[in-house]
Amino acid sequence: MKAMIFAAGKGTRLNPFSYALPKSLLPLRGRTVIDWILLRLQEAGVREVMINLHHQGEKIQKYLGNGSGRGLSISYSPEKELLGTGGGLKQVEEFFEEGTFLVLNSDMYFEFALAELVARHRERKAEVTLVLKAGMDTSLYGGIYIDGEGRVLSPGREKTGPGRLYLFTGISILEPAVFSYLVRKPSSVIPAYRQMASENRPVFGEIAAGRWEDLGTVANYLSASNIP
Repeated sequence: MKAMIFAAGKGTRLNPFSYALPKSLLPLRGRTVIDWILLRLQEAGVREVMINLHHQGEKIQKYLGNGSGRGLSISYSPEKELLGTGGGLKQVEEFFEEGTFLVLNSDMYFEFALAELVARHRERKAEVTLVLKAGMDTSLYGGIYIDGEGRVLSPGREKTGPGRLYLFTGISILEPAVFSYLVRKPSSVIPAYRQMASENRPVFGEIAAGRWEDLGTVANYLSASNIP
């Protein structure tokens, strides 16, 4: 299985920590942030990883190399201009032509059993599964409404239907069908997910059990650094 890590962002909310290092290379509990993510991916059976690069991208590439020292094959997608999650993913479409893959933000720490989430995605024959957390503030990070069967509710049905609101963690499990909804220009992947949901494509939310920490701000990063 393959995965993409979005690591091109400038990390301005993490200044001054991100002046010298990209946010994915910041230390966290004896590893770098990106090493924790790579570990979780390996645990799920991922062996090939694509990482997009922009801000201080050369430092990420120098640090990780081709991934062989970590038991992985790592490729890179440099972006002259930031393409966002939608455009950045579309740019590497050929890398993900075959089967299920994961996409993840690079400014988080989590302890989810990704293999179980992937198995559930396949069991449902989903084209998109958004990994969600319950009981968290959605005002800062964005929320996703799902119905009783776990389907993501399309725009317009969110507040009128029987759905419940959950936090989107920035982790998605995808099938190549998503690429027909993406464009190769600066954009977010979220509108593509919402369009697919509005067309009644199999777009699901899966509520994950386990710790998840946003590392995108100085306060959150410092808090996560003190996890016992």
